[in-house]
Amino acid sequence: MDSRNLPPIGFNFSVSFSANGRGSQGQDNYFQRVDGISGTREVEEITEGGVNDRVYKLPKRVSYENLVLERGFVYLGSELGNWCYDSLTMPLSKIETKVVIVTLLDYDSENQIMAWAFYDCYPIKWSISEFKSTESVLAIETLEIAYSYFSLLS
Repeated sequence: MDSRNLPPIGFNFSVSFSANGRGSQGQDNYFQRVDGISGTREVEEITEGGVNDRVYKLPKRVSYENLVLERGFVYLGSELGNWCYDSLTMPLSKIETKVVIVTLLDYDSENQIMAWAFYDCYPIKWSISEFKSTESVLAIETLEIAYSYFSLLS
């Protein structure tokens, strides 16, 4: 069956980071979860005097959720880890923004189905899962990244 006729799968994706928008792919970019590809247009509701059966909704600005990336913990010293650490510890004037590109791939990982570019990205939160001596689970790190807007690349 031709995979173009099937709904896309949500587990086959890639993430890349770049200061110039072209993206970089490396072992530092493997994630198990991506969340936050979402935009919401605010509306202002206006009621017309004397007309009680309708409300006008006027469009206002668009807001975006933060991008949330999860992966197995990578030791400090990775390029992405250093960017996160620097963003959380440096003065505001020295925060480096990047373009983050999330690409959804087809069943065979050969073709790009859709790609989103997130602009003016910088980490605002980094956390690691709790450690428990009673469970045998991977240490998971979560990166929360703020961005100004996103665009579709395909």
